Amino acid sequence: MGYLNFAALTWASRDPAPESIPLSGDDAKIQKRRYFSSRAEFSSPDGRMLVKFACPEGLSGLYWHNNESGGFEVSIPKKSFRAASISITHYFRKVEINYTSALSFFWGRITFLHRRAAFKMAFDRWLFGRKSLEEASRIEVLRWCHRKSVYENFTVFSRWTFLSEKYGDNWIFHPQKDSLLSYYKWVMLSLDASGDLKKANDGANFSLEPKAIQTLVEFDADLQRHNDSRKQQHRMSGLTSALVFVGLVQVIVTALSVITN
Repeated sequence: MGYLNFAALTWASRDPAPESIPLSGDDAKIQKRRYFSSRAEFSSPDGRMLVKFACPEGLSGLYWHNNESGGFEVSIPKKSFRAASISITHYFRKVEINYTSALSFFWGRITFLHRRAAFKMAFDRWLFGRKSLEEASRIEVLRWCHRKSVYENFTVFSRWTFLSEKYGDNWIFHPQKDSLLSYYKWVMLSLDASGDLKKANDGANFSLEPKAIQTLVEFDADLQRHNDSRKQQHRMSGLTSALVFVGLVQVIVTALSVITN
């Protein structure tokens, strides 16, 4: 396994990641990503290594002792990787694949996992773009804000957070992106105006106000009354139908008795 670890790290070191890896924002730079970030962790002595390139002695890179913050340049021989645990992150266009063993790394490379993942991501995005995204109601947005604040300890949230959670990260590429941003902007401003949310000074984020609890309780009570009313109407409709049926049977019975007599 030590030889496989060394071989996997050596392969990945042929295309090392730059010091600054674009993760979001500049789409053109992200599309150019085709490199690896490789790490090895050692238990004796405790430490971790960021692999940069192969050298005659083995592998070179930055090394940190576990209790130290600053790394220093080292070259570690091949045999030292026998007991090491490795992790390799492959950055390929918009895809990031994490390998935690040499075997999974080699299998991913042999089966072109990075290209399959990139194709699937592009296909999913294309498929998602063809769907019409349904707008959430005002009360649904308020329920989400309540859940994020009360149960997930969010102090602030925004329409961007809501959109990502409701529709997934691909919403930003959807044709409805601008209209959705505008719609949820006005929904949250409406909730701010009613006192259920409070707009932050930056104008983009909001926080939950105590009045939101009362609004949700009242809405649930109105909804329950509406449902009870519908159930009552269904029961009355059923009772009316039963009475009509009984009356019709009586008419038929009476008519038959007159005919037979």
